[in-house]
Amino acid sequence: MALIEDGFIIYGIDASPNSDGGVSQPFPHPDVTCEGVEGSSFFGRTFDGILAVGLIFLLPADEQRDLIRRVAQALNPGGRFLFTSPADAVPGRMF
Repeated sequence: MALIEDGFIIYGIDASPNSDGGVSQPFPHPDVTCEGVEGSSFFGRTFDGILAVGLIFLLPADEQRDLIRRVAQALNPGGRFLFTSPADAVPGRMF
């Protein structure tokens, strides 16, 4: 909520057709799409920041690399990418 109060516009991607990730309840006018990040167009725009929580390390290594490459292309110059990672290595995953 603090980001919206500071004037940020929030977008969300959720692959589950039964969930909006809890975004629409606390936030006014969220832009949320139901699609997997593997094929997402990222709303056909660029961003100053992209946040991925509990996502990247669920993907196979080749899809992780592709996602990171596409996120880099979706970031404005100087944009930031923040993501979470598990404390322990996940077998069969890149990191």
